[in-house]
Amino acid sequence: MGRAAVPLVVACVILVGATWVTPQSLPQVRAAEPRRPDVVLIMTDDQRAGTLSHMPQLQRRVIRRGIRFRSAYAPNSTCCPSRVSFYTGTYSHTNGVWGNGGLFGGFQAYDDSSNLATWLNGLGYRTGLFGKYLNGYRDLSIVPPGWDEWFGFSGGDGRTYYGFEASENGQPVDFPDDVYSTVETYKRVVDFIRSTPESRPLFAVWTPVAPHRPFVSEERYADARIDISPWRPPNYNERDVSDKPKWVRRQDRLAGRDRKVIDAERIAQYRTLLSVDDGVGRIVRALKREGRLRRTLLVFASDNGLMWGEHRLRKKAVPYDGASKIPMIVRYDRLVRGPRRGSDVSSNVLNIDVAPTVMDLVGATPGSPVDGRSLRPLLGGSAPRVRTRFIIEHHQTQVPAYCGARTRNELFVRYSTGEEEYYRLDEDRWALHNLAGKGGWGSEVRKLRNYARDRCDPAPPGFTW
Repeated sequence: MGRAAVPLVVACVILVGATWVTPQSLPQVRAAEPRRPDVVLIMTDDQRAGTLSHMPQLQRRVIRRGIRFRSAYAPNSTCCPSRVSFYTGTYSHTNGVWGNGGLFGGFQAYDDSSNLATWLNGLGYRTGLFGKYLNGYRDLSIVPPGWDEWFGFSGGDGRTYYGFEASENGQPVDFPDDVYSTVETYKRVVDFIRSTPESRPLFAVWTPVAPHRPFVSEERYADARIDISPWRPPNYNERDVSDKPKWVRRQDRLAGRDRKVIDAERIAQYRTLLSVDDGVGRIVRALKREGRLRRTLLVFASDNGLMWGEHRLRKKAVPYDGASKIPMIVRYDRLVRGPRRGSDVSSNVLNIDVAPTVMDLVGATPGSPVDGRSLRPLLGGSAPRVRTRFIIEHHQTQVPAYCGARTRNELFVRYSTGEEEYYRLDEDRWALHNLAGKGGWGSEVRKLRNYARDRCDPAPPGFTW
């Protein structure tokens, strides 16, 4: 696994860190480009879909000028696996990163020799990452291959708002308690944009820890007014879970104190996003000042969501929408024009689609196989969808390992316990009525089970059909 930071050297083979990479694993240029697009990826941490209302900079500078994907998902709704999927365009069963740590997860489980950073760097891009990388990144002398500028938080566990430690191009740096990490990192992104030669394309990744627990806002936003109503959808603190799998039935109903905590945490999450919104504004303005904005592919997304009491749950890593559905917006002025600016797209899209979309728009093929699909047809309006169904998967953590399938209106899950769930989301949006095993739905369940069995390959550790 490549780990050291060294320049790329091209000969009969290419040395990336300590990993020998054959020419076939490099991105293949399809056609000459007059000017490759700059690429900026902004990835928040545990931000649910539908939490953009208090982000006016994002609304004005990205959403109104881009495409918002209303049905974007993380097939493995956990931080580290999702981030690897963003960088590689692959499912967990392809890249082998199933969780945040342990034998099958975290930084140590990830072969980082082929991903967006190495592919774009190999095409001449100046690359930089600023913020959280992967859970388990702790040896701060390591700069993963492909990055020209590196500012990665220690640990990557989300607890890095104030008083944090980071690797600055392989040198550990401690920051005092009066430096807020979201602000520090977006300033570094702005400096990276300003310092990149005009003749060189750039790839910047900004990964603030907001709104991850412990939800620490910037001091000036500590008492900011967040005008939201308590979250009480029909499946909140679900009363009857007798049709749910055993792991859900074990969850106690939320007591009054628990409900108050969730309400307070939601407000705290929104407050952390105020600083993220400031950063979005600063980054977009820097791109405009440097004359780069019109050719920049800008992607805003989250790694996964977080349950707010639905089905009695307050976690991620579960197959339900609160954890697996994510915000995703793309602004690319070269392609998203006229009436398409500011529009919504309902097609199912995934985090694994980001890497192939980037490579498609820069005019090259990825340096290794991907599972995702380019979103170019959706951005340009030439197709209404890129897929009709996809798989979801997770290895055992606080939840039994599972494989499943999702369509626009259906959710199927099979657990390592043999239990199954099937919901008709067009009629049961909040997944209240599990139809698995109920009369009349056998063919639909069987179809999705077979689909998941064929594509969850290999299956998550601990899972057997």
